[in-house]
Amino acid sequence: MKRISIILSIFVILSISGLALASPVYQGSFPQSGILDDFNRADEGPPPSSSWTTLQSGHLVLSNQIYGVSDIESNVSTTISTYGPDSEAYVTLTSLPGNTGWMMLNVRFQMGVVVGYSVYIYRDDDNGDTVTLYGDGELDSSPITLQAGDSFGVSAVGNEISYYHKPVGQAWEMLGSVTDSFYPDAGTLLIGSTYDGDPAMDDFGGGTVEAIPPTPTSVPTPPFLGPQRLDFAESFYLLMGPFTYLVAAAVTILAIFLFAVFVVLPPILRRI
Repeated sequence: MKRISIILSIFVILSISGLALASPVYQGSFPQSGILDDFNRADEGPPPSSSWTTLQSGHLVLSNQIYGVSDIESNVSTTISTYGPDSEAYVTLTSLPGNTGWMMLNVRFQMGVVVGYSVYIYRDDDNGDTVTLYGDGELDSSPITLQAGDSFGVSAVGNEISYYHKPVGQAWEMLGSVTDSFYPDAGTLLIGSTYDGDPAMDDFGGGTVEAIPPTPTSVPTPPFLGPQRLDFAESFYLLMGPFTYLVAAAVTILAIFLFAVFVVLPPILRRI
């Protein structure tokens, strides 16, 4: 009986673990949207083009990248178009700010009304570089080692606010995610940079995103790969996820029933 009790106990634990693993895990990917401005054009600005407006000093296109105009104050520009409320923004930092310098990205920005959600990249040779997520105050922060060519991003999907880093030559990684509802509305995308070190930026992307990425209705053929290709794990879940979830639930219920009949009840019945 003791051996049966041990076996059933392990069975219950494994069944519950399987139920947890069968739960939906597909959360989409970052970024979902394409590049809005690659700055590959003749030098101009500020603003960098008619798609941008200057909030403070601004940015100009120089050698197919953008730089802040002023060397004595912050440089801030925003898109003319509004996106969201589910939206994202990202950019590549092609040259680093100087020590104590910074650059930033914003989503859900409304001029004169709403600050929105922003990610700040801080350069600090003495205490270490950091990436910090802000809403109505600081929401999260991560230490990092900055390199020229790194990309950074921020997204706001519903109340889930996330920020990202793509080390040069590597894949995107999520640095952190928080739940916050202080800025729920659509807005513009904003970019800012310090006057310290005159950092350069390139390949600004972003836009409105899907809260739940849709299931593809067709399989794209080469050479077009499509923006919503799913890897094997995601495809398996979309096809088999609901079925495996039901099977895991049934096995868990059966395991609990057997555990009660063969382990819990016999000692109680012997006392009666």
